[in-house]
Amino acid sequence: MSPFDYLKAAAQLFRLDFTGDYVLRALEQMRRWLSGPQKFVAAIPIHAAAILILVRVAVFGSGYDPWLRFVALATLLQHGIGICYINFVRYNLGTWLLTLLVAAAWLQGEGLALLGPHVKDAWQRNSLVKRMTSGMDDLAGILGIQDPGGPGKAPAHGTARIS
Repeated sequence: MSPFDYLKAAAQLFRLDFTGDYVLRALEQMRRWLSGPQKFVAAIPIHAAAILILVRVAVFGSGYDPWLRFVALATLLQHGIGICYINFVRYNLGTWLLTLLVAAAWLQGEGLALLGPHVKDAWQRNSLVKRMTSGMDDLAGILGIQDPGGPGKAPAHGTARIS
């Protein structure tokens, strides 16, 4: 499905031709793209939500770190390849891994608050989450990366920087 074919599919939808060739091809391409590298159809709603999170962070996430927004935007552009061309695992695995990275940052920053205070507290008390956060802080120290919040100030464990 080329981008021009999607325009043809939109024209068929505009004419209320829901069974047109281009509409069916577009739906099949979207199914292949959103099923992810593992081709698991049940993952389509999760992947669709992850794409919405990318849009949230890249376009509407002015409070997020500019680099995270840049990664989210670049990942959205990479997903354009999956929408238009054949999805080989070797090509789209990295795209979905970057999607996971942005979604994890969103979950830490905003998503847990949407799920309620009990879920957020349980997440922050989880020993695996604490170890991963500590490991990331250690890695940031080794690499000399400082929190943009101030020189020498490391972010608190279990928090993402959202200004």
